[in-house]
Amino acid sequence: MKKYLQKMIARFLTEQKGVGTLEFLMILTVLISIAVVFRQWLFSWIGDVLTHVSPMTSPSVSVLPTPK
Repeated sequence: MKKYLQKMIARFLTEQKGVGTLEFLMILTVLISIAVVFRQWLFSWIGDVLTHVSPMTSPSVSVLPTPK
């Protein structure tokens, strides 16, 4: 029984099924955590970038709709 249990534990530890999914979920969790922590900074940075880029584009190329 002891050998069987050791064999099952060893097989469980070396199993590779689902590792890709787990890695994807861990990376996604880290990215979401960083986004939540730095949310205010990210929003202000994106706003600054858009205000600096906006004058460089012509009105016909603008992605945002023009206000009426």
